[in-house]
Amino acid sequence: MSRVEKILLAIGIGSLAIAVVLIVLWLQQPATPTQPVDLRVQSIQTTGAQNVGFEGDYVAWEGSDERKLAPGWSLWYKTDWPDEKDTLDLPRANDVSSPVLEGSKAQHIFWKDWTNFDGCLYQQVSGLTVGHYIRFTAWAKVDTDLGVHEMQTRIGIDPAGGTDPLDIQYELHPGYWDAYTIGNGQWQELSVALKATSETATVYACAHPRWPMRFDVYWDQAAFSETPEKLAYLPSVSRKHFTPPPPGTLWNPGLERNWGELEGYQLPLPGYTNVYIAPYWMPWWNDNFNPDTGEFRQPEYNYADRDYRVHSGEVSQQYGLSAWGGFEAGIYQVVQGVAPGDAIEFKIRGLGWSSDTGTDERFSDIQEGLNFRVGIDPYGGEAWDSEQIVWSDHYDPYDEWHHFEITATAQSDKISVWAYAYPTAYWVKMNQVFWDDASLKVSTP
Repeated sequence: MSRVEKILLAIGIGSLAIAVVLIVLWLQQPATPTQPVDLRVQSIQTTGAQNVGFEGDYVAWEGSDERKLAPGWSLWYKTDWPDEKDTLDLPRANDVSSPVLEGSKAQHIFWKDWTNFDGCLYQQVSGLTVGHYIRFTAWAKVDTDLGVHEMQTRIGIDPAGGTDPLDIQYELHPGYWDAYTIGNGQWQELSVALKATSETATVYACAHPRWPMRFDVYWDQAAFSETPEKLAYLPSVSRKHFTPPPPGTLWNPGLERNWGELEGYQLPLPGYTNVYIAPYWMPWWNDNFNPDTGEFRQPEYNYADRDYRVHSGEVSQQYGLSAWGGFEAGIYQVVQGVAPGDAIEFKIRGLGWSSDTGTDERFSDIQEGLNFRVGIDPYGGEAWDSEQIVWSDHYDPYDEWHHFEITATAQSDKISVWAYAYPTAYWVKMNQVFWDDASLKVSTP
């Protein structure tokens, strides 16, 4: 063998050895996680919020040792509340080592002497990009003698960077501040998102006990993030082992939070950050707003998880208004894989609640008409006012789950199913709609 041939042989053997080592290292890498990967989370850039873990040496707010705050945070409170029967007092605040979610401390806001308060932690965050979507998340735990529906913890964002939480619109009306689902003493994650309108925004973590009794709220592990608009609506990567249902099947009939390839209620319409829809459903509403009467406003959508607002499963689809005004709105889904001539039967349960006072969260004090109905578009159209839709009769399911159903004959290879509500008492303070437990039956003649 010549010297050149020996050199080439040595190079070949060396290259083969390197390749073997690389293959072994690759095989030793951890397996792809089975948990779903949300591209929205990957695309988010964390911004300059301070001390999101509520750690450090707490500082006396306004020189008072009764109100000590985590560094980087400020305190807003109100002592005159025109609609309250009882006097509001200044909240107290300090750090605690128990309970905590993570780290060594949590921020404690409280009052114990048979009065109530309205108090918010807040922080301004700068360096934002106008037009990007911003999200604020915080964990809260409440200990109180009140019932779980009287806690009224809430969070919010002022995209203009102000320092008065009364100037902004929260994600939910105060009558729905309670986001707890599993009783007293549990940590609950609260989250709100919207589009940045200035380079500075203010985030709030608030509590306002409804009644003057013992009340302790603990805040921990907050987070603030920013997402470019073009990346805000990327769907989640498909969850492993999910098998799509057969053609002619309704997706997510229970209107649950997690279903199929998607996790959590979705924001399907760019620019509408208060329209959260059950996975694989879509919202619709009449957008001919009348400023003189308040009719045809855009309703807010989200899930409901209180036991008397859910027919089965964990949640139901909720939408409506909590600060006066009327709407004509609903949800729909396009179903592929039917055939012309197929007999279609669509069913879904609906419940409505109307109140001019909000004092009773279970039973309506106004019953002027809800006009619930359901429909099928046998051509699969996506226009809520289409003359092609076959509608059921109207019914007013005040404070009760009513089983709506409609039948039609498919005229295309797809159909669309519709849930509709048009409360006529648009002058009342609150009109809320709930849908749950849908089903679709396709029969081939």
